[in-house]
Amino acid sequence: MTSRTGFDDAVRLVPASHDDLVAMAEGGVPAELAHRLEPGSLPPPFVAARSLEHRQRGASWDWCGLFYVVDAASERIVGSCGFKSEPRLGVVEIGYGIAASARGQGRATAAVRLLLDMAQRLDPDAAVLAQVNPQNLASTAVVRRLAFRHAGELVDAEGEALVQWIHRNGPISPPPDERLAMSALLDRTKDNPWRLKTPPGSSDYTMHVDEKDGRRILVCTVGSTVLHYDARCVDDLHAMLKSAGDWVDLGGADEQKPAKDGTVEAWGRSPGNPIGGWYGLKKGLRGRFGVYLPPLLEALGLCELEHQPKNNRIRAR
Repeated sequence: MTSRTGFDDAVRLVPASHDDLVAMAEGGVPAELAHRLEPGSLPPPFVAARSLEHRQRGASWDWCGLFYVVDAASERIVGSCGFKSEPRLGVVEIGYGIAASARGQGRATAAVRLLLDMAQRLDPDAAVLAQVNPQNLASTAVVRRLAFRHAGELVDAEGEALVQWIHRNGPISPPPDERLAMSALLDRTKDNPWRLKTPPGSSDYTMHVDEKDGRRILVCTVGSTVLHYDARCVDDLHAMLKSAGDWVDLGGADEQKPAKDGTVEAWGRSPGNPIGGWYGLKKGLRGRFGVYLPPLLEALGLCELEHQPKNNRIRAR
């Protein structure tokens, strides 16, 4: 076997061949590797099948391949890892697993570090996402150790509660700036939007991410009305709230109405904000920033938000 990602103190990553993936997708074990496998070191069949499916669709093998985690000393296969797909909207998700007999020895940390190194070489601008069950304390320790930052919680399609951890490519030490670009986590599509409520809980709406004219945007759908916001507003609003250091009034208002000074709504259209004006993008529907953006930040775990009948406030976490 030849490593494509280099060496770490504990492990190296070796790509699984196409034939290996076919065998694993069918629930089997590659015959030539059976004598080197620690029990439980191979992924579930659906992981190998997903890798093959992406490859058949023309995805880069670097992003859709599966890697064996090989112990550098014994040459035994102690786990597997890889990217779940090519980067999408600036984010690539990783998955990893280590055999029970090989845990607690730094091998998961070493494997994930090598994935981070690979992601940086393949796409320096891509953020790396790990979604971890909060009860998996060992995996949580891995992402913390490698300077991933907590970036919200979700419940997946199978009903499993997961914590999202994000890592910006670059040197792992020292840790990245406190102002992590949380907009990298904005990966919900039209088919899987955030389902939100306005702060008083009186109206339902959805948000998802799209691209328009080369710009990442948030698409906010309220009944039959569709609003667009520049996706940079997530990072920028969170940074403003951190700087404020206390509660800030929401002050939601339509575009045609003036916004009260010192509110989130006023900041979202102020010439003094980082983009120099409106984060809303559809003429006539550029307002209500203070209504629809705060619940999204709350869903991402970036803020505390009041839910009173009116006059609600927000502050950063």
